[in-house]
Amino acid sequence: MGLLLARQVRHCRYYPAGSNKLVARPKPGLTALIANRLAELAIAADHETAVKLHRLRLTVAQMRVLLALSDEGVAQSALARALHCDVSNLTSLLRRLERRRLITRSAADGDRRYKPVSLTLAGRRMQQRLLPIQAQVAGQLYGHLTRRQQRQLYDLVASRSWLHSERC
Repeated sequence: MGLLLARQVRHCRYYPAGSNKLVARPKPGLTALIANRLAELAIAADHETAVKLHRLRLTVAQMRVLLALSDEGVAQSALARALHCDVSNLTSLLRRLERRRLITRSAADGDRRYKPVSLTLAGRRMQQRLLPIQAQVAGQLYGHLTRRQQRQLYDLVASRSWLHSERC
């Protein structure tokens, strides 16, 4: 409903700053329309994922952390880079996951500042529960596309891999 309302508002009239004359809002260009649709898809994916994660008592950001980890320890800075988020935001996420015993952070030998992040057994089990959720949401959003269209969409999005956003 909110997205529909936002779409309708874009094309209405408005008062420009410092003017008392009502003017028609300009129609957005194609790149703006693409950006809006991609943002709407990201919001829809996060919402659908959050609904499914609620019963697991996880957030979308926590899910991303768990899915980014492997059995070997990963430096927090490397994990933050992989997730495109700030280390300080990641630290609070890791603290919550650690409290739930899904991950561990222990100081490495010889360097107390380096604390590699690793999945616990419970974390690996949770990771296995998250994979079908991720696939189900992707199927809801992109399942109507042919395999060829999915490949084209992936190639288009992957070609802009330099784009980074703070998601955590």
